Amino acid sequence: MFEGLKKRFFRALAPVPRVALGEISFALFPQIVQRGGQYYLRYQIQMPPGDQFQARMVPFSRITNDKGYYFFGTPISLPERGHLVESPLSSDGLTNFAKTNAIYWLNPDGREVHLEILMEAEHRP
Repeated sequence: MFEGLKKRFFRALAPVPRVALGEISFALFPQIVQRGGQYYLRYQIQMPPGDQFQARMVPFSRITNDKGYYFFGTPISLPERGHLVESPLSSDGLTNFAKTNAIYWLNPDGREVHLEILMEAEHRP
């Protein structure tokens, strides 16, 4: 009984998709990059013109039996800076899903957007 209650409690606290991809202007649409045997989530949010404040979007991840997902939860109160974001999938436990081309973006309405995987050469000094 306690285990079931514990699972419901943590599920209620888990982040959920709050912002759809179509609601965000991207300078670089989210994609998966494979480089040197590693996989990375890469995207860049387009900054609004002028001095308009834009709240920062933080990506979250979710895993099912056969797919890995990224999504944006509720924007946080820090300003978005518009920098290129590149985050290793290994930090989210999604590397094996990338190897099987099973990484998706999850929208609040449940629609999945398959993320393209790009092969990139190693950077050499």
